[in-house]
Amino acid sequence: MTIPAGPLREDINNLKKFEHVFLNGNLENLEKLKQQVLKINPQINIHVGKYEAINLEEFNKDDKYLIFSGIGNHKTFISMIKNYELNILKNIEFPDHYQYTENDINHILKEANNLNCKIITTEKDYLRLEGLKKNDIKFIKSELKIIDEEKFIKSII
Repeated sequence: MTIPAGPLREDINNLKKFEHVFLNGNLENLEKLKQQVLKINPQINIHVGKYEAINLEEFNKDDKYLIFSGIGNHKTFISMIKNYELNILKNIEFPDHYQYTENDINHILKEANNLNCKIITTEKDYLRLEGLKKNDIKFIKSELKIIDEEKFIKSII
């Protein structure tokens, strides 16, 4: 295992050097992850973050959606959307930091048309569509909320 997930990677055993660690996502596998971290560093302070959508008013629960992303944890993105009870008909996962081509977007648009559904991606992926057909694609804006924010603030003061 390497930390953090994404382009900046470090050996998991380096947790021995740290006082604090953040587990971000949608609370999936939380206890298992905490146990793995504590096994390496029993003294570490574990903080938990959860992704929350901040533009849900732009989406209708009665609509059907095709979802796509090229992020480190596509499943976390899907899980977040499902938590808001949006109707996902299909999801397409691309590799992390994927550079979309016109063919990719044409394929996504065709799939959505065939399924008679709307298209959602992440804000990060949407911004990577520069110069491509993105008029029919909407994105979910999300923020990371630290669940134990008061504990975290007290521990660093």
